[in-house]
Amino acid sequence: TGDNVNSDASGSNKNPLHSARNLIVQIYNASNTLVSQTNGTINYDSPTGKFTGIVNIGSSFQSGSYTLKVKSDGHLTRQLPGIITIVSGQNNVMPGVNLVAGDINNDNALTILDYNIFLSCSMFSTDNQALCETNSSYAVMSDLEDNGVVDQFDYNLFVREYSVQNGQ
Repeated sequence: TGDNVNSDASGSNKNPLHSARNLIVQIYNASNTLVSQTNGTINYDSPTGKFTGIVNIGSSFQSGSYTLKVKSDGHLTRQLPGIITIVSGQNNVMPGVNLVAGDINNDNALTILDYNIFLSCSMFSTDNQALCETNSSYAVMSDLEDNGVVDQFDYNLFVREYSVQNGQ
């Protein structure tokens, strides 16, 4: 779901253009060593206003207690709260987590480069779109509201996301 300010999804786009998104799940053991990384798809659930999905970590995964981190394109990596117990061979329901949008270049940081790319892709830039044109995903990632237009609402969201970008 959205950031901390938007955690109840009341201010989010209830009809996103991209209703399916890639999700990377990283699983760390008690020594904080990455033991598994897998990709899955999350889909928008309109009644709840949240993205949900099932990510298969494989049948040979060992049961135990782990720390999990998730990342979706255009968002910062976020650690799920607490220690997660995973039981092999079962569907394990994970707690929800709010992701911070605005990581337009997918380097897991909100920086001046994301801001410059955003401006290059926005309606504010009519002649300086070089950064946006170098990568086709930049235009999609700059549309933080996911409504097909990079405008002042996306700008406001980017500025707000910058202020709530706490660590993993």
